[in-house]
Amino acid sequence: EIANLVWSFATLNYNSPRLMEFLTPYIIQISSDGEKAKYYDERSIARCFKRQEVSNIAWSCSVLEQYPRELMPLLYVAMFGRSGSNPDLMKTVYGDDGIQRQSIMTMF
Repeated sequence: EIANLVWSFATLNYNSPRLMEFLTPYIIQISSDGEKAKYYDERSIARCFKRQEVSNIAWSCSVLEQYPRELMPLLYVAMFGRSGSNPDLMKTVYGDDGIQRQSIMTMF
């Protein structure tokens, strides 16, 4: 639901100045391992978000020109995994076919 909310703001080009700043702590909390506050990995994030939802949040940050310092690493881990993660692991974690080629090209 949160991904759809920020996506809708970005789609309408409605820039609420501190939207992402307010939502970041919640996104981190729900994406974190319950035992360790603020610790998240691919699996803990995938319990809350599909990869498309994470991509929508990242896209929304770009459109809204809001890049919360604590949120950006979480989005990176969610889309690409920790450094050295095997792409097949990410496919297994998310249960999908991976990031589509056209999406990868727009990220770099």
